[in-house]
Order: sequence, then structure tokens, then C-alpha cells
Amino acid sequence: MRLLVAALVTVVSLGLPAVSATPATAATGCAPLQSGASAAAEAAVEVACRYVGKQYAWGGGHAQGMPGPSQGQIDRTDPASYADPELWSFDCIGLVRWAWYKATGRDLITERTTQATFAAPGYAHTKFLKSQGSGVLLPGDIMYFGPTGFGPTHVAIYLGNGRMVEAPQSGAQIQVNNISARWERYQGAFRPHADVTPTVWSWDGRGSYQKTWGQPNLRQDSNTGSRINFTNGNGISVQTRVLCQRVGERATVDGMVNNVWSFLPDYHS
Repeated sequence: MRLLVAALVTVVSLGLPAVSATPATAATGCAPLQSGASAAAEAAVEVACRYVGKQYAWGGGHAQGMPGPSQGQIDRTDPASYADPELWSFDCIGLVRWAWYKATGRDLITERTTQATFAAPGYAHTKFLKSQGSGVLLPGDIMYFGPTGFGPTHVAIYLGNGRMVEAPQSGAQIQVNNISARWERYQGAFRPHADVTPTVWSWDGRGSYQKTWGQPNLRQDSNTGSRINFTNGNGISVQTRVLCQRVGERATVDGMVNNVWSFLPDYHS
């Protein structure tokens, strides 16, 4: 079988010690808390729960084409966000996007705002209204919140039993909360119809975490002519997990020459 390796010299890593992923633990209370959800929904919950305790980053999770923890940005309306460019994490919809991407291997949410994903989800789903209450919800459902009379401004993933995991705002950590705290602003939820992806290339917890630079293309294999799986067009740095490396086709980018290619299991690239 042919090993697929990463596609551009913009991810560089020498020496790859094992790194343990942060597990969802009883201490955080983050896990699927009731039965009935699909395997993909439960997997999405488990992915989101790995990031409990990590700092929120405004704009994090969106690198113009790539899901995943990325460099935060400054929200000029919120002084608490001024340190967010020093963080590689998620905003609220970025966390939801990554959780469902990792669970299904498909970027269901894509790089869109909370409002846009509520108005037109863009994937097969079941929609739930506030009038139906919380009893119809299952772990993995995507909950939307916002002021009465306006569109949603916040999104979270339901855990079950009245709990949710969310990335709240700049200055706060990704955390588990009761939905009752936001119920007044609850506007509805979506349940994606998607199958879980076999985790053949997803050695969670193994490898070394690195940050991209420049505007990388993540390719099917170590050849500059191979298919591009993901591309980051705006130069926002993304935190990626490098599992292994090999010598591949020599590539020249911005005057720099390299032929070391890195396999990124989270992107199958």
C-alpha cells in the first residue's frame, strides 16, 4: 500500500516525539451524555471535548479553505480579542466545523459565519425549532443562540442531558455548560446526516504539533502535481499534527528549496 504524505514545504518538522492528545475526562464532564445519537455525532462530540480548557480565539478554525485550530484574529469591537493572534484555537463555529470534519472526513460547515450556516446549512440535516424544546435533541446536534428578533450569534454542540460544549468568547476557555444558561437565546438546532469516516489515518495523540507558514497546499502525495486536498489562501497559520516525514519531489517555494514532505493525518494529506 502506498503511503500518502503531505504536500508542501510550508510545514516543517524535524524529529517527531509522541504527543498525547487531551482526552475527554469525567473531570470535564464532556462526552456524549445520552444514547440515540449516530456514530458520527458521537465522534463529533468526542473531538470537541478534546479541546475543553483550550483558549477561545476569535476567527480560529478558519484559514480560507482549511478547517482546524488556527491563528486567532482581532475583533475590533472586542478589546478582549487583542491577544487572540497569539493563540491557535477556535471560535464557536470553528470548533463545530472541526468536530464534524474530524468525525466525517467532510468539511460540512465550511468557512462560513454562524449566521450563514443557520440560514443555509449546506448539508443534509434535520432542523429543530425552539418550540420543540430540548427533549428532541441528541448528542452532536448543533445548537444556535442569539438575541430575540435577530439572527444567531453563537453556536455550540449538544452533549445530552441539558449540557453542551462551546467556545464562548475571547478571554474564555472552551468549556461545558448547561443549555439553561443560554436557553432564552436559543433559536434552533441542526442534526447533520453524515456517516463517520474510518480512522485508518487518524492516529490521534501521536506525532508532533507544528504550525504552518506562508500559504500551504496540502496534497494527495509528495508530488507537486498531485491533487490538492486543502489550501490556505490567506496565510493564517494553522496548527497541524505531523505524524511522519519522507523525502519526496523537490519543491521550490518563495526562493526556498526543500524535498522533505510531512504526513498530516488530520487532513489525510
